[in-house]
This record gives sequence, structure tokens and C-alpha cells, in this order.
Amino acid sequence: MRELIRWMRDVERTAGCCYRDAAKAVANKHPRLSRCLRDLAKEEGFHYNVMSRALDGLGHLEKQPFSAIQVDDVATQKVDSLFVELRKAAADQSLDVRHLAELVVEVEISEWNAVFLYVVAKLRSVLREFEEVSSRMERHKRQVVAMLKTIPDTQKLIARVEGLQRLWNNRILVVDDAQPIRGLLSMMFDRFGQVTTAENGLEGLSALRCRFYDLVVADIDMPKMDGIEFFQEALKIDKEIDKRWIFFAAYPGKELTEKVYQYGVPMLQKPAGIGEIEKLVARKLDIDAA
Repeated sequence: MRELIRWMRDVERTAGCCYRDAAKAVANKHPRLSRCLRDLAKEEGFHYNVMSRALDGLGHLEKQPFSAIQVDDVATQKVDSLFVELRKAAADQSLDVRHLAELVVEVEISEWNAVFLYVVAKLRSVLREFEEVSSRMERHKRQVVAMLKTIPDTQKLIARVEGLQRLWNNRILVVDDAQPIRGLLSMMFDRFGQVTTAENGLEGLSALRCRFYDLVVADIDMPKMDGIEFFQEALKIDKEIDKRWIFFAAYPGKELTEKVYQYGVPMLQKPAGIGEIEKLVARKLDIDAA
């Protein structure tokens, strides 16, 4: 198990370096493609860091029967050769952008193999952090698709990436003391992913301690623990949860509104239009609202 994770970690590191090098190489001629490659590099860096931490937190997983699977020279050479080709393509003065895109797709598909999916699923069952990894891997796929859409004649490449096995279904936490609102939002968000509800901030915190959520939609005026305190306590559990948060409040007032915007968190005021709500939720989840 440890050797598999170490190999996967090293692949993530090399992929990140290749994407950064490629981003620099195409920056002048293809600035939009360069930005996409930089974003991919950042995600690979995140994966590398999490895999490194996983090596220190394996615990009883070391005893799992993984002896039947090992990283052989064939797998290593295949991935290494892709990275060599990717660097050459990016450095070529007569850059063939579509060829570069093909190599990126091959790298992604080589990472997204059965062993990788199995190891991530295994780690996800015991390390909460790997729930976020699974979520971000799905976003990573969408980043690759976004990059491909900037390049002509890449429909087949897009189909290959979109056809990769799904690692994660979005989780949305709705926190509101009014049952009719919880029920309505649950029905609205069902098409975006799995929805969990809570009546107040205390229940919301319990949910966040147990599972990773891609989005939290929370009321402000609630009993036991209001939305602001809930948000502040949630940041102690997940310091980046502000990026995955929406306040949904009735008549918040100027002082409260200013406080919310100091956090940089969007707020919808009740009543809000269905289209407005769905558009913001889709944007936060980085998916198509249609």
C-alpha cells in the first residue's frame, strides 16, 4: 500500500512540474491555454501534498492485502514516457497545440487507472481528507475539459475525459430552521448532488465534522447557533470552507450584510428566484446550471 501511494504521489508531482513548464512555454502564444495548465499544476500540487500526508497516516491499512498489486517497470515507463513527450511538445517552437492537448489527456487517463481509483476509495473510507481529494479530482476533470474547449477539434478528447469513471458525487449541506425551506432546497439541489439537511448551526457542525461537503447553504437567524457563529466554527474545521459557502437569509439588515461580505461569502436574500439560486449553486460547484 505504501509503495503504491508513494508512486502515485510522485506521478502527481511530476505531472504538476510538467504542466507548469508547459504553461510557461505557451504563455506568449496561448495565454488562455497557459492559465488552464497553471490551474492543472496547482491541483496536481494539492494531490501531491495530500498523498504525502497519507503516507504518514496509513495506520491499519498497512495490513491490508495489497501484495497482489505492485508498480512494475511497464507502468512506470509508460507514464515517464508521456511526461518526456509532454515537455518536448511544450518546448517545440512550432507548437502543435492539439498534440499538446492529446498528451495532457493521456497523462490524465494514465493517472486515472483502476489501482488509483481503488487506493483513493480505500483511503477515503478511513481518512476524511480523501473525501476532498475525490471531490477535487472531479473538478480536475472539468478543468481539463475547459482547457480542451479552448482548442479547436478536440471533441473526441473531451469525450474521453468525460467518460472517465466518476469518483465523487457532490455533497450539499442545507442548514435552516424552517422545515419547508429545507425541503424545498433539498428538492431543488437534488440534481446537483447528494443533499443533507440540518436545523441549526450545531447540527450543521456535527455534519461537517463527519463528512466533507462541496457546498454549504445556511440561514443566518437560527436557534441554538446562528449562521454567523456556525460559519466561524466551521472555519476551524475546514479553513477553506468559505469558498464553498452561501448564506440564504431573510432581511439581514445593513450591519449583518456588511459583516457577511467581510467574509467574502455570497448571500442570497429570501425570497430569491429559483434561477438565481440555481445559478449561484452551480457556479460554486463549478458545474453547468442548465
